[in-house]
Amino acid sequence: MRKGSRKGSIIVVGIILIIIAVYGLLNPQNTQIADELTGTGSDTNAQAYTDTQAHDDTQEHSDANANDNTGVNEEAGESPIRVTELEGLVPGGYIKAVVKRVVDGDTVRAEYEGEEYRVRLLCVDTPESVKENVKEQPFGKQASERLEQLVLGKEVRLLFEKDLWDNYDRLLAYVILEDGACANVILITEGLARVNSVKPNTVHRDYFNTLQTRAIEEGRGLWSLPEEERPFVKKDDNYYVPRYYEDEAA
Repeated sequence: MRKGSRKGSIIVVGIILIIIAVYGLLNPQNTQIADELTGTGSDTNAQAYTDTQAHDDTQEHSDANANDNTGVNEEAGESPIRVTELEGLVPGGYIKAVVKRVVDGDTVRAEYEGEEYRVRLLCVDTPESVKENVKEQPFGKQASERLEQLVLGKEVRLLFEKDLWDNYDRLLAYVILEDGACANVILITEGLARVNSVKPNTVHRDYFNTLQTRAIEEGRGLWSLPEEERPFVKKDDNYYVPRYYEDEAA
């Protein structure tokens, strides 16, 4: 009887152990046991680490690209033209005005304190499109249309240098747009004008010459034309003058 009882006890204990083992393998909370037994856990964890690392690498690469873009913007150079705190029709000052009409690519009419002024853009000269006794020049119309797009009907800030007026009673100004961009700079950059800096308003002449050189090298706007078809003629000192000057002299 003792031997049979002991044998039966052993069988019962064995069955209990088997049940516990099976339960442990099948319980979701203990899947780590199954992973360790089968060896699949390390592979899964390794894949998870690889995916995480790949994401981190991608994010770092993306961040690096963002920094590169910042570098490109810095390399392109930032405009030195800044609106001062001095407001009024005074040298070095500025006024807020609304552009009522675009005469041509470098001249507008703007209203300030109920009075309308003719305004000539500083440092730029666009091809003629409406000048009396001068045939419309290549890119003259494009320059006028571009200026209209930038300023017509909008409030701008007119920024002055030393001399406020020219011999034709026109205000001489940099036209600053709502977003801080300068219309004068845009015209030169896009190859729609030549640099025309007249003393004593020459503070930004070198900056405009740099922009013009880049536009010429990249063949933008009127600089894409063959030299003989351009509205401006190059002089020995790398200064450009209107072609009709040459025609009139001939």
